[in-house]
Amino acid sequence: MSLEYYLIKVALLITIRTACLSQENIFTTDKLKRGLYLSFEEFINNSPSITSDFELVPRSHGKQFFLGGGHFDIILKDTLIKKSFLRQKVWGLCTGDSVYLNAVSWDLKFDYTVIKELGRYCYLESVRSLSGALKTTTAFILNVNNGKFFELDYTVLETMLDSDPELLARYKQEKRYQKREVMLAYLREYNQRNRFEIDLLGQEPEDYSGKVVLFRKIKKEDSEGLEVSIDNGNAISMKPGKTFTLEIKKYSDLYW
Repeated sequence: MSLEYYLIKVALLITIRTACLSQENIFTTDKLKRGLYLSFEEFINNSPSITSDFELVPRSHGKQFFLGGGHFDIILKDTLIKKSFLRQKVWGLCTGDSVYLNAVSWDLKFDYTVIKELGRYCYLESVRSLSGALKTTTAFILNVNNGKFFELDYTVLETMLDSDPELLARYKQEKRYQKREVMLAYLREYNQRNRFEIDLLGQEPEDYSGKVVLFRKIKKEDSEGLEVSIDNGNAISMKPGKTFTLEIKKYSDLYW
């Protein structure tokens, strides 16, 4: 695949997909909205339904050990909202700077855990009590295309990286490949390299119709026609100085 062909494809994908995903969401917003999420959809859409003033207060290790419970208390000015509701019904919350998710969603235990990496796969760490004062930290990921949580280990990460062969090959060369910090580093790089894999709520954007005009620059050293595949089995030949108008009838036409 030539560099010129690659650039045409990438430019077209960016242009149309940006139009399809122009609606503001957790990934495109310039400002996270402060409040409590009651669902995965509210988190994705950056639209917490409870916007009453609240404070997220860290709990001491002593309180956690002797009284149980998670790492934070939520103090609401709206006294009509019960603590049991905050523990069982609130999916997550946003302070305006950071997003915390309720571990009840994936770990069966109430606690609010900060998202350390926001992207195609969100990264969180959950602290579990073993016995007495012994605790262990477990890494989890949230698949933003379907709202499902998975415990992260090297086998899960390799499955994720399978669609990025170059990144997967590098990861397999790591001597400390099972360390959380190494897995997180590769997860972050995968998110950066594959941002356009994000499909909000696991659904394709609404059908998009329009036209895209491709133009090939004139180059003295290259007068040959450039073949560009546009869909299954069809191709066009673009010579220097020529244009081609490509009609897009629906979103799926962008994948060739």
